Amino acid sequence: MFDFDESYARESVALDATALDNEFVRYTGDFAFWGAKLASAKQMESLAKLAKDTTAAELDCTAREALAGDKKPTEGAIAAWVTRHPAMQDAEKACIAATFEVDRVRAVWEAMRAKRDMLVGLGAQQRAEMQHEPTLKAVEF
Repeated sequence: MFDFDESYARESVALDATALDNEFVRYTGDFAFWGAKLASAKQMESLAKLAKDTTAAELDCTAREALAGDKKPTEGAIAAWVTRHPAMQDAEKACIAATFEVDRVRAVWEAMRAKRDMLVGLGAQQRAEMQHEPTLKAVEF
């Protein structure tokens, strides 16, 4: 099973506008971490799909033998036999789980990309505010 830390995910995508220096320092590491997690999840998904395809091919041969009789089995009967087989069901479930993990990690990674855009905007705003000299308005009594 894939290791996904929801509390770390929340921390990674949270943005504290009052501590931009800390946010800028932390961002690159978090973005790299979630990018690596996404790559790992995609790898697991690809391996699950490969295992499913291999299982389907093996079960196809087994189905043809199991359904062989006086006449050749139809492709539909073979496909139905393969689909109902417990090994194929397990392979399908593994693919569904792997796709879920990819989607979940991709959501955090996409949120990190949105955070980058927000940090750029907030940083620009902060620089613009720092360029203006503070002035005191005279108050008349």
